[in-house]
Amino acid sequence: PLSSPSQLSPSPSPAQVKMLLAELYGSLGEEDIVRGLATQITHSEHTRKALAAEARGDSGEALQLFKKALESDGGLGEWEQKLAERAMLESMSLLGHEG
Repeated sequence: PLSSPSQLSPSPSPAQVKMLLAELYGSLGEEDIVRGLATQITHSEHTRKALAAEARGDSGEALQLFKKALESDGGLGEWEQKLAERAMLESMSLLGHEG
């Protein structure tokens, strides 16, 4: 039997859909798509600027901006924090830094 409407889970928000898509594309190695989606749903200006620096290939600037986002923007959501942490580690790797 079909579930009654009250038993169905609520539809995900557009931001949740974009988060899920970003995770999917990330697992496929499609980082440009992940950056595009992330830019649309991040709340931190530091994170948005870091994503833009990353897209330009400026790993040094991206690293500094991701650090600022994690240090100064206490309001990062769980998804955005994980994004910034992962991207920061990737920037460090590209720059030859050890974690």
